[in-house]
Amino acid sequence: MTDEKFRSAEVLRDKILSDDVLIKQLQADPSKVLKEQTREVVNGLPAAMQSDPWIWRMVILALLLGIVISAASLAILSLNDKTTPEGLLSIGTACIAAIAGLLVPSPVKT
Repeated sequence: MTDEKFRSAEVLRDKILSDDVLIKQLQADPSKVLKEQTREVVNGLPAAMQSDPWIWRMVILALLLGIVISAASLAILSLNDKTTPEGLLSIGTACIAAIAGLLVPSPVKT
């Protein structure tokens, strides 16, 4: 397992152990304190989609590859007077729509 999976638990542990007030509150009401602190820690961590630009590059590359393969296949089939499958056209159209959806700005920025 990678160390990344335990990052939020380590941050939570360090946050609680570094604050004497939190330790006393944890002893008094562990459930409430752990829920509150967990929420704060998780909200403070960067999301993988925002902190790792390679994820977006791989998604765009895969969608572009789908468009190119679909367009090339459709062109080859039409030049050879073969019938073009509707599924192939649907795949290309879906990839174009997905890229368009990624390029549209989000209506709400959190």
